[in-house]
Amino acid sequence: MNDSHPTCYRHPDTPTRLRCSECGRYICGECSIDAPVGQRCPECARERGTTRVVNRNQIMGRPSFQTAPVTMTVIAISVAAYVLGAVSPEMGNTLLNNFAAATWLIRDGEIYRIVTAMFLHAGLFHVGVNMYSLYILGPTLERSVKSLPFAGLYFGSGIVGGVAAVVLSSGPSVAVGASGAIFGVFGAWFLHGYRTRHTAFGDAMFRQMLVLLVINAVISIGVPRISWQAHLGGFLGGMFITWVWQLIPRESNTVAARTAVGAILSVAGLVAAWLL
Repeated sequence: MNDSHPTCYRHPDTPTRLRCSECGRYICGECSIDAPVGQRCPECARERGTTRVVNRNQIMGRPSFQTAPVTMTVIAISVAAYVLGAVSPEMGNTLLNNFAAATWLIRDGEIYRIVTAMFLHAGLFHVGVNMYSLYILGPTLERSVKSLPFAGLYFGSGIVGGVAAVVLSSGPSVAVGASGAIFGVFGAWFLHGYRTRHTAFGDAMFRQMLVLLVINAVISIGVPRISWQAHLGGFLGGMFITWVWQLIPRESNTVAARTAVGAILSVAGLVAAWLL
């Protein structure tokens, strides 16, 4: 095979730049099988017991509560909370007073605010950008790693971002928004792109994520009232969880094991907030 014009090892007449993330063999779209991190050839997938039958809607269709329940539930609750606050300003103030991430109240023990603040947003643009980003980045990752591990990644990253905002803030502040958690999803995709950058898909993803990272870093630092601390904490949290997933031995890399990683980080973050 001429490596300048690689073809699928199972379909020699099909050109491809996609490689198995396990063995490195070239595979076409027909042979590629989604894995918790990356894609695998049929042989590697069979060894790990990850082969499954999916229909076209699960792969190509729009995200739904059936294919991405965690992502769509977070979006639904966040949009509902915003609409409720927009329709009733009194209710909006009640939500902010009781559930926003006020740093001095978190230090006084109301650590639940780190979680509840992820569902609140300050304005239509804020909720629109965050939920659109989650809609674009979340469903594919959730389908790949499964819903419970994705929930662990999402909330674990958001909690780390919330703790970072409390620790690194120079004074009393109030924060709302899912940005820390979404940056965790962003961090997961960034690390995945870096790890698979030897493939055409991975290289393109890594470059896109790098550009988005630079843009968001500039916005986070340069625009007032945006918590760069939460963004940074969430991004690092998402990368850390994904990195640990990749370290789990092949035979132990189950849904339960991946879920435990995010759960442990979430609990550790809340305990750290409690001790502040």
